[in-house]
Amino acid sequence: MSNSGVYPLDATTNVGKTRLTLGDTISVAFDPVQAGLQNYTLFSDAELEVFLSNGGDSPTRASGWAFLSLAGAAAQQAESIKDYDLAVDRRQKAEQLRLQAAEYFRLADQADAAGTTGFQIVGTGLQYPYWAELAEYPYISQSGLIV
Repeated sequence: MSNSGVYPLDATTNVGKTRLTLGDTISVAFDPVQAGLQNYTLFSDAELEVFLSNGGDSPTRASGWAFLSLAGAAAQQAESIKDYDLAVDRRQKAEQLRLQAAEYFRLADQADAAGTTGFQIVGTGLQYPYWAELAEYPYISQSGLIV
């Protein structure tokens, strides 16, 4: 399977940032050689662009989608083999990849929350009823009656 991507890797683009976050930086030249493209280990640029689209152009959130994709593939190949003194258990791999995806989603949510500004509505402690700013402020007696 071909995982075609721009070579050399451009770390200033979202695809390059996502590829670096995932550690998918090892590539080999195509045969015959294609100028500006190489075959990467895990994902093609097209796949990374879909993950970026799903993640709202956030490389961190796109990495979460990429790990979910890897988890799906691992779940399809999950098996446990035991033969005398040799045991291979690949059933936990999908769960570990899902946990990595969840961590990237959490980091993306945390970055989104840190980048937002807003205001909070708080009570002023004043009793009802309120009066208009320019209106004469009525006197409230000890018994609570408006005079």
